[in-house]
Amino acid sequence: MKLSVLILLVGTLAALSSCSGEKLPAISDPTVKAEGIAKPPLELVDISKLPVLSKGRFQDGDTALGEPNQVAKDLVANGKAAIPFLIAKLEDETEMDSRVINFWYQLYVGDMAHIILTDLFTDKSGLHSTIPGFEWDEFLERGGDRSLIGEEVLRRYIRKHGRKSIKQRWQKMWEQNKENIYWDEKCFCFQPGAPKSK
Repeated sequence: MKLSVLILLVGTLAALSSCSGEKLPAISDPTVKAEGIAKPPLELVDISKLPVLSKGRFQDGDTALGEPNQVAKDLVANGKAAIPFLIAKLEDETEMDSRVINFWYQLYVGDMAHIILTDLFTDKSGLHSTIPGFEWDEFLERGGDRSLIGEEVLRRYIRKHGRKSIKQRWQKMWEQNKENIYWDEKCFCFQPGAPKSK
């Protein structure tokens, strides 16, 4: 009896501590290497042409119509190479269709690159960054002002510090961690540090 209770307790704790339990993302795991399958070249990935996105993390892969998001698939398939690719776009002020993100009034490629990077380093809960200080509100210095929507927090930060500051901070994080960043297949996000053993 005691042994069965212990096994049940251990199983419950393991389930709570993992990132699984939700539906699997629509994008294949980039850590799986399949012979003969080429990664789409990053120079052909155009984040300015994104369809209207569903709520949730970018890498979970659906559009608002429930269709697979090909741009998300292509970025994730390129693994860590997608990170410097997106960092390079953080100062890009090419205007995009703002309807890609619900309730945004303006949207630029640099904004979208920051959103995607933030999501790629956000855990399965959608609430916590895998890198300390890189959650949306903390990174963009929201402070205690809860009256602002996400876009307004970003615009205020850009007015105060500029897009260059956003790029420099992401670039510094990349330079300090690029050797140790890995794709966590359970949480479907990037993590800094050594991969956890299975």
